[in-house]
Amino acid sequence: MNISSVVIRTIPERVETVIENLENFLWCDVHFKDESGKIIVTIEADGANDATEKVKQLQALKNVFSADPVYFYED
Repeated sequence: MNISSVVIRTIPERVETVIENLENFLWCDVHFKDESGKIIVTIEADGANDATEKVKQLQALKNVFSADPVYFYED
């Protein structure tokens, strides 16, 4: 199992829209948002390769400028 944290950046006007899209992913939990357009999420994956693929899915979301992994934990 892999648990990773990711910092997502969007424009402030799109934070709520991006969060709505993130809620469609059952493996993703939103923990923080701010008025500057930053969103902190954690993702659960089966391993490092799966985590990488999920980060790529986050990066491909509409209105997401970046989705940068910050922390990986592998068990």
